[in-house]
Amino acid sequence: MAKILDGKAVASKLKEKQSENLGILNKLGKIPRLMALRVGEEKDDIAYESSVKKRCEKLGIKFSSTVLDKDIALSDFKSRIEEINADDSVDGVLPLNSGRKELSLAFSDMLDYKKDIDGFTDISKAGVFTNKKKGFPPCTARSCMEILDFYDIDVARKAVTVVGRSLVVGKPLSVMLLNRDATVTVCHSKTENISEIASSSEILILAVGKAGFATEEFFSSGQTVIDVGTNYIDGRVYGDADFESAEKIVGAITPVPGGVGTVTTAVLLTQLIEAAMSKTIK
Repeated sequence: MAKILDGKAVASKLKEKQSENLGILNKLGKIPRLMALRVGEEKDDIAYESSVKKRCEKLGIKFSSTVLDKDIALSDFKSRIEEINADDSVDGVLPLNSGRKELSLAFSDMLDYKKDIDGFTDISKAGVFTNKKKGFPPCTARSCMEILDFYDIDVARKAVTVVGRSLVVGKPLSVMLLNRDATVTVCHSKTENISEIASSSEILILAVGKAGFATEEFFSSGQTVIDVGTNYIDGRVYGDADFESAEKIVGAITPVPGGVGTVTTAVLLTQLIEAAMSKTIK
């Protein structure tokens, strides 16, 4: 049976570092502030915002929420971003844009990258691709790296397959792995023989967004599987891997729930604190 790569243990380790860094900031009279910028009243957005708020309160981080009408004009949305950029008290912004593409594009184009704690802006993306400390990577991509590091899984010289090419996970994560000297193959919906490529890799990262996408033929003995998928069916959450099949074959795997998703919110607050430290400690 596979070793379970528990995300809770990773998140707990990150929280220890968060407390340490918050102590440093508090001595300097600084308390980080996170602003949620939410458009509309989508239940999932409200639930996520609430969970982040609770984590902030536990750590003593300031949290504020700006809620905009779901039909807000693009020009008004852009004006709000300009106001946030000018507000020195805001260290990081959590966007909840309800799927409006034009708002997401405006956010990525206009937000001050120093307040972009989830890798949305073009400058943050460039920082990932050039391997420079410019902005922050997407939280989910960094969460995968944090899990690998916590469990001492060295990616250097390893054959790694990333299934998925989104700007949130697949593309930035593949570059982050390359920056660690991994040999990376990226697969997507047009890739032929995905299962053969996947099963030949030493590390398999699944970021497809389809429950049970990776079946038995995707896996091999001793393989490490990082399952990024979060797919809701009848009130239950499933990963991109057929977990029961994978667990019998691979060497290690992240569970869903309790894996990557558990680490992602912890990474969000880690990057918020890092943003506050960069601004406060020159």
